[in-house]
Amino acid sequence: MFGVEKRTEVSRGDQRKTLLDERDERIITAMRQGRPVAAIAELEGLEPDYCRKATRRLAAEYGIEYTPDPQSTPPRLSDASRTFRNNMANVVYDYRNAPGRHQLEVSRDTGLTQAQQLLASQRGGQHDFRLSQLERLAASTGQDFTVMMLRNLLSAEQFEKVRRCLNI
Repeated sequence: MFGVEKRTEVSRGDQRKTLLDERDERIITAMRQGRPVAAIAELEGLEPDYCRKATRRLAAEYGIEYTPDPQSTPPRLSDASRTFRNNMANVVYDYRNAPGRHQLEVSRDTGLTQAQQLLASQRGGQHDFRLSQLERLAASTGQDFTVMMLRNLLSAEQFEKVRRCLNI
């Protein structure tokens, strides 16, 4: 009225609902493609149990006849990703097994539960690290986050070249 714009604000609850609706749409699309729950969980970054419940809820809510195709395999990790996860597992293993360090202290410092610590350190390629866990692990081990990431993403020769170029 009279050239005055009405300000609309989006609440955090509305933003979260929008994000959840978008995720539900992606899950529904994957369900209609016949992808297994494990593949959907990996694509969306969800825990498999939570994803299974979400697929059941969405199938009931939208009347979707969900029969996953057993031949449809989840996307596989690249060699670079697998190498990175294994390298990060070595960092977790070294930090976790330092003399006098308790698992609860490691949990508090890194954000990794005891089960995640075991998974990451014993079967490195199996744990899917969160960014916050990587940042906390770098801080806990006294490393600069960027340097730790580069050291674990690149081969030793590549890291050495980058280190010399950047003077790190």
